[in-house]
Amino acid sequence: MAVRGSPVGDGEPIEGGWLPMTHEPWMERGRCREVDPELFYPEHKGANATHAAYKNAVKICSLCEVRSQCYDFAWRNNEQFGIWGGHYALQIRRAKRRKERES
Repeated sequence: MAVRGSPVGDGEPIEGGWLPMTHEPWMERGRCREVDPELFYPEHKGANATHAAYKNAVKICSLCEVRSQCYDFAWRNNEQFGIWGGHYALQIRRAKRRKERES
């Protein structure tokens, strides 16, 4: 099961079912609430289009007061998709693996 939507949105049902989003108080202050949630889940439509979507999401994240909480949420919950705190979920998982190897 998977959900697509902003970290603070309700998500939307997609193939495989519906999974409600977790809600934490800091999420109410996220800048992602002000834009289309799809921005944080860019589809791969070629490298240039995907990179442009990523840059747009990161720009919004860079102005967000809860960016670090968002990143930490993705870290703790092993988020598989989307952009969290200005980083792809894959980047966050890689950083987490590096840190675990260094420990």
